[in-house]
Amino acid sequence: MVKRIAVLCAIPFLMQPALAQDQQQLPGAVPVTEARGVATLKANPRRIWVVDTAFPAAEAAKVWILDGASGKIEGMFNMGYWPNMGFSPDKSEVYSLDSFWEKHTRGARHDYLTTRDAATLEIKSEVELPKGRFLVVTKKQNYDVTPDGGYGLSFNLAPATTVSVVDLKAKAYKGEIQIPGCGLIFASAPDRFTNVCSDGTLQTVTFKVEGDTITSTAERTQAPMFDAEKDPVFEHAGIDRRNRKVYFVSYGGTVYPVDLSGSVARPEPSWSLLDDAARREEWRPGGWQLASFNQATGRLYVLMHQGPEWTHKDAATELWVVDVAGRKVESRIKLAEKTISVAVSQESDPLIFTVAETTDVITYDAQGREVAKQEKLGFSPQVIYVDGEY
Repeated sequence: MVKRIAVLCAIPFLMQPALAQDQQQLPGAVPVTEARGVATLKANPRRIWVVDTAFPAAEAAKVWILDGASGKIEGMFNMGYWPNMGFSPDKSEVYSLDSFWEKHTRGARHDYLTTRDAATLEIKSEVELPKGRFLVVTKKQNYDVTPDGGYGLSFNLAPATTVSVVDLKAKAYKGEIQIPGCGLIFASAPDRFTNVCSDGTLQTVTFKVEGDTITSTAERTQAPMFDAEKDPVFEHAGIDRRNRKVYFVSYGGTVYPVDLSGSVARPEPSWSLLDDAARREEWRPGGWQLASFNQATGRLYVLMHQGPEWTHKDAATELWVVDVAGRKVESRIKLAEKTISVAVSQESDPLIFTVAETTDVITYDAQGREVAKQEKLGFSPQVIYVDGEY
């Protein structure tokens, strides 16, 4: 009886080619010609790239590419375990920092800086990072590109803290720069970047690449910029690339401006987002990518929630728009959903892009009106890049 069933089950598969041939001969059948093409992404200052770290299956991370104005998905590509990203200043290339194991979840590990064509997403090159990279949940400043597009700089901890240097023109790994006790990368010149250090100081590194040799000098600020024990700053900061400034935000709501235009990082006077009423109501910054800066208007956007001390990971209920020149909160936008990440376009009338706890990606206009929504994007979208911010 079992044998008969097996024979009968096989019959439909054997008949499929004959059925397909008969169907082609039916009266009125329309012949179909398969067509293949490559779509291209046109320049769009409101395009967003959303890194989905895929927490339920972190080896399956990916990037979703959306038209931020409409919320429509324009493309996607896969990435490695807990990836980082970056872009060339001319926006022609997109970089991903990927980690893979030869046998999927085991075997030898390999780390790469992968270059894709930003218009077609086709891979142009892969450069292996022999010293690896810091494998931690995606943070934007674990990778940065020098302003001239010459070098890609990747943060590493194995166990010493270093910066891997890749020549992006030659597509070649050049070596490591030691940055003891420091992390994050804020590139500010073709040969210079700044780190944040564990004691609250800032370190500026100037380097030179000659062949396969890298020489570097480092200078730290004399005094800590912030109290790393009592009120640390978030890794994700508002960056004004045009004027080479960074606006760090602390867990308690203090803004720390830093001028990176000179040969050494120069902290400027700090100030608080909170007035007496906001302190009584326990408003605090929080989320994942909690700050973004609009260069055209000089406005810092910060995600805020109400809660006690050390609730810095809580999702936001409001977005505060801050005039950094006047050092004041200009307006407060009530968010449609609890929100973990924010980024803004760089126009004078910017759009605001957010990722909600629900994984909805919601776009607001500058007045806080919802204009677009992509529901339930991926597993765990966390980090937003905007075309125009580089």
